[in-house]
Amino acid sequence: MKTLSILLFVSFAVLCLGHTASAAILRVGLNQTYTTLTAAYTAAVNDDTLLISPGVYSETITSTKRLTWLGAGYDETRLNGRLILNAGSSGSKVEGLQIQTAMSNGGAVDLGPAVDLISLKRCLFENNYLGGSNQNMMCINRTSMPGGSLEIV
Repeated sequence: MKTLSILLFVSFAVLCLGHTASAAILRVGLNQTYTTLTAAYTAAVNDDTLLISPGVYSETITSTKRLTWLGAGYDETRLNGRLILNAGSSGSKVEGLQIQTAMSNGGAVDLGPAVDLISLKRCLFENNYLGGSNQNMMCINRTSMPGGSLEIV
């Protein structure tokens, strides 16, 4: 009986301690939980997904979290501004966004020091200015350590 009690206790402890919280999906857009990317970002924790509805978002976001930024498609979801990925955001994914009019020192997507394993998929970069010239393309300001990984699909 004592062996059975110990076995049940150990099994219960493994179940309780082994449980991890699952990543959340934060919905962004008109009539959604969050109406701005900034508000959703503030509420997010590592590994969450920001599910971004069609629309135009005029914001610049500086991230220090590992997130998935998932737009409805580059023809439907546009960020007028910049996405700055700093330390802590390694492993982030950006998909289905159009990013344009980043007019500053830096690019539409700015990868800060020590940022690695960033994935950009199905994104459109348009009317971005880097150094005073209209690039009409993806502008990435890569200041991270040598050997970092950036996947562009």
